[in-house]
Amino acid sequence: MSTCCTTRGIGRTSWPTPTHYRKDGQWYLGATPAQKAVPRIKGRIRAILRPTNQAPWDVGVADLNSVLRGWAYSFAYGTRWLADRAVDHYVYEGVRHFLRRRHQVPSRGTRRFPIARVCGELGVFQLRRLRLAAPAPAAV
Repeated sequence: MSTCCTTRGIGRTSWPTPTHYRKDGQWYLGATPAQKAVPRIKGRIRAILRPTNQAPWDVGVADLNSVLRGWAYSFAYGTRWLADRAVDHYVYEGVRHFLRRRHQVPSRGTRRFPIARVCGELGVFQLRRLRLAAPAPAAV
């Protein structure tokens, strides 16, 4: 049985499979996050941002960033953009809801906690920014 062109999700990633680039149709060898990986990371994020979490924000954001950095560095190549976008959206909505409850904001909190403030001033790691950043130069 050949597994060359099939995708079998094992653990965090799938096997490398021939994949085509969405914009220009070019083929490359890539791996995508397994189907169970995105719900698994959402569960870990949900556990950190639960309403009963009474830890200071610095501790909570450090735990959250640790989980997100681990997710980001576990996929070195392949098509990650759609999964990263889904996780970033989930993180922003969860953090905004968490802070809204903690600060007792009567609205949804979108004006008080916009994405620029959450990912900038409050220090939440954003997966898409890591992917768009230039690679660090090699140490000689």
